[in-house]
Amino acid sequence: MGFILLLLFYLLVFVDRFVGKRIEPGYDITDSDGSVKYRVGMGVYLVLLLIGFFTIQENNMVSLKNSMDTLKWYLIFMLILFWGFQSYMEWKYVEGKKYRVSLLVMIIGVVATIGVFFVDEKITHTTFGEELEELLDNKEISKIEILRTNFGEDGESTHKQVTINDQHMINKFSIQPSEMELKKSKSAFPGIDYMMTIYTNDGVHYLNFSEMDIQIQAEKYFILDENELLKLIESEDLEWESESF
Repeated sequence: MGFILLLLFYLLVFVDRFVGKRIEPGYDITDSDGSVKYRVGMGVYLVLLLIGFFTIQENNMVSLKNSMDTLKWYLIFMLILFWGFQSYMEWKYVEGKKYRVSLLVMIIGVVATIGVFFVDEKITHTTFGEELEELLDNKEISKIEILRTNFGEDGESTHKQVTINDQHMINKFSIQPSEMELKKSKSAFPGIDYMMTIYTNDGVHYLNFSEMDIQIQAEKYFILDENELLKLIESEDLEWESESF
């Protein structure tokens, strides 16, 4: 999605420059009496752009879902600010109707940005329950094994494993995290913090996950909000046994 948003911005700039050149009176805002004010305004814009970027990065460490929502409205705000300011300066300092092109580009940019996020959500967003249901294909779970790996400061790893045979607990693991929201992404990196093996009457299925990423068979996902699977593991009094490899 990042590439599509970047391409969209370049297309908007191209349309603004290409169409604008045809109706400008032989000069643009940087050649007008308002050039100094325009450059100062763009400097302030760049500062706000950087502040917003680092804020979103920090928010991403808390919740990817909140980060995506913040990113959408941040981009919309910056589009309105950029072309809104440019349109005002052109209206005030440049003869002709170039400012109308900037306003039109701003509207197109806002609508297109909303559309990109909407399509991305429809294509990539899912839930743990939906993916687990597709994986198991209505087969009953007979056993669950979870291998937990902890890494010490010295780089050494310790392993503990738990085997779940109790049907009530198995149902908890298949139902309680079912509403956990996921986003398909090849760049997700679930690691090996937790490895879950699910046994059914006709096969074995594998999941591995960390706090913010999960892999279900070959598919990788970002966990958009709280990791309900990890929360369940930590809340239950499971009988962990040390493993050596």
